[in-house]
Amino acid sequence: MSPQVALLLDKNDPFVAFIYDLLGLCIIIGIGGAIMRRIHDKPQKVVTGGQDYVVLGLIGAILLTGFLAEGMRILLTGIPVSDALASFIGYPISLLLGLFSIRWEVVYPYGWYIHAILTGALVAYLPFSKMFHILVSPLVLLIKAAGGEK
Repeated sequence: MSPQVALLLDKNDPFVAFIYDLLGLCIIIGIGGAIMRRIHDKPQKVVTGGQDYVVLGLIGAILLTGFLAEGMRILLTGIPVSDALASFIGYPISLLLGLFSIRWEVVYPYGWYIHAILTGALVAYLPFSKMFHILVSPLVLLIKAAGGEK
């Protein structure tokens, strides 16, 4: 394994932890904006309104369980505070979770599996939602490029 790949797999690395939290925060802001837009604009013809909320709910649940799992992981690994501070969402969650006298080493695997199951559910649901373009667009571009179309 190359050192660059190993670095990206190290969730305790300050740079990687910061990027993960930053991107998660960006997605949360995007979900909030999408929900506000749907509530505020109220389109006249809502064909896929329910699908929109299912996808947004799944993505939100994935992020929520991901941040909780990150907080539990930080709590359990006991990484130095100087490294944990880069995880600006996960570290405060770990401090909050630390206030509860729960055996986190028992709870953590369940939290991780819930996170993984929700991620799998989103991937399984994508072909049936209007987000199908996420999967089809790269394929269409590849076919057009192979056929010489512009």
